[in-house]
Amino acid sequence: MSAFEFVHAEKADYEVTELCRNLEVSTSGYYAWASRPASKRERDDERLRTKIRAAHERSRRTYGSPRIHAELQEDDEKVSRKRVARLMKEDGISAVQKRRFRRTTDSAHDLPVAIDRVEREFSATGPNQLWVGDITYVWTAEGKKECIHRLSFATRTEAYDAVADYIDNFYNPERRHSSLGQVSPVRFENHTSTAAQAA
Repeated sequence: MSAFEFVHAEKADYEVTELCRNLEVSTSGYYAWASRPASKRERDDERLRTKIRAAHERSRRTYGSPRIHAELQEDDEKVSRKRVARLMKEDGISAVQKRRFRRTTDSAHDLPVAIDRVEREFSATGPNQLWVGDITYVWTAEGKKECIHRLSFATRTEAYDAVADYIDNFYNPERRHSSLGQVSPVRFENHTSTAAQAA
């Protein structure tokens, strides 16, 4: 963001002359900049910013520039990933950061253990033979309060509903997975099924 762009963004809360003085730019220079018509690139950047913000919100604020770039490409936007990353950085848009790994597994117990149905064999020779994932503990106030994607839960029911909603309504049908070529599992499954039928 240039000094003049910063002044323009902040002028609703601060005097233009004060902003220009603090940024060591001329007030007349700012007004000359503000009065000239926006270039095609500036107009394109603003249009892209709108699409980037919308895609970021649809992703529940989980997408970084690679997945946002894939969203824009699917919408027929001819834009580089570098430009998407720049616009996101300028607007302060970033993916929700993953929590640091903390070991929670305690194998010294007498509780029932789920059957290992794949016997730790995670490779498949074709589509729809095997879907695997990982799992994490979600502590709540009924155990300890935990935040997931900046949300915190007081009860197990709240946590269960939020996790189920995230998996059923976003992670499986919508979220782009890098291991699947930046498409969702559902779209990948539909594409491979269609390709198999056509073969």
